[in-house]
Amino acid sequence: MSAPTSDRAAARQIITGLVHAGWRLDRVYDGEEDVDVVTVSQALDAVFAVDMAHLHVKHAETGDTGWVYFVLGNDPEEVVCDHTVNLSPAIDPVTEGWW
Repeated sequence: MSAPTSDRAAARQIITGLVHAGWRLDRVYDGEEDVDVVTVSQALDAVFAVDMAHLHVKHAETGDTGWVYFVLGNDPEEVVCDHTVNLSPAIDPVTEGWW
């Protein structure tokens, strides 16, 4: 996948990659409250309403949970500052072409 040119493009690629890997969007914690999300568009809107946010996901088949920590304002390829290890199989293929 090509390197993103904006934070929003980077976040969209990652969130879409999670959905394609069987992860269901659950909620975004914006530092003050949880915002329920179901669609990629809702997740992006919630993440971009603040400077830092955690996207929580749940795997549709296994029920496993995970999160991605987005921090905006750096280079697009640095928009994900951290994530749970179990999301690596979904995130790594998306980001490996960015560097």
